[in-house]
Amino acid sequence: MTYVLTFILPLVGAIMAADQFLSVLAYAGIILVFLAVFVPLAMVYKLRATDTLSESYAAEGGNMMMLFGLAFGGFLLVSQMV
Repeated sequence: MTYVLTFILPLVGAIMAADQFLSVLAYAGIILVFLAVFVPLAMVYKLRATDTLSESYAAEGGNMMMLFGLAFGGFLLVSQMV
């Protein structure tokens, strides 16, 4: 049953609506940008804003890398929409 849901159902959908399948993948790419870029950035920003953050581990880059990640996420969003 899992095989049918994982492979056969999307295959049937792609065959029946071949002209719309790529646009649906573009929307999935937009959602992935939010999940893979913006949500982790928001989590890091929220943790850095609180005073309860343990100083035992810190990633390099600081605010400049967060800004770069935000710009890169914006670039990915724009490239998905074009």
